[in-house]
Amino acid sequence: TGSLYDEFGHCRAQAATATEPASACAPQHWGPYNHTIRGQGNDWPAVAHTMLGHVRLVNIRQVLERVLADHVPGDFAEIGVWRGGACIYAKAVLAAHGVTDRRVHVFDTFEPMRHQYREAADYLAASEEAVRHNFDKYGLLDDGVRFFKGRAEDVLPSLRSDRPIAVLRIDANYYEGYIAALHHLFPLVPPGGYVIFDDI
Repeated sequence: TGSLYDEFGHCRAQAATATEPASACAPQHWGPYNHTIRGQGNDWPAVAHTMLGHVRLVNIRQVLERVLADHVPGDFAEIGVWRGGACIYAKAVLAAHGVTDRRVHVFDTFEPMRHQYREAADYLAASEEAVRHNFDKYGLLDDGVRFFKGRAEDVLPSLRSDRPIAVLRIDANYYEGYIAALHHLFPLVPPGGYVIFDDI
């Protein structure tokens, strides 16, 4: 969450302009760190692998541990991953429980969202290579992590899977992404599984 780097504070993306974008959240765009706001995931960290904050990360751990305890079959999937932190955390929770037969599916465009967040589009973008590198930093990049690049409505229709998804987290940031995720992935969630909606 970047909480260990509180000296960097948060990214005041709204202070960016078209001529001076918050591409990497340069120091002139840093605002003060607030532990409560960061814990709830209500700011944009200047330095972090996830924006979720501690509360939403705990939610991921709780539902993963619940599906494990209840023997609900299936993988973890997230639509919209930014720098990969939530998926990395999910993979770490599974690893901590010695689970090796559940995959983590990583869905993202891995490109700037210029149609939605023009001035902060570069800050909000993370390449697939960067996300893979972040997994590798934690020693969690293996064959159990699968990457899918593209907009949800373009990628999901071609996805053919007989593997259930025990925990589906949707952070698509736009209507069509949510609808595509629900249409194509929700049928793969078995009874006892979870669907987590972010930002709505």
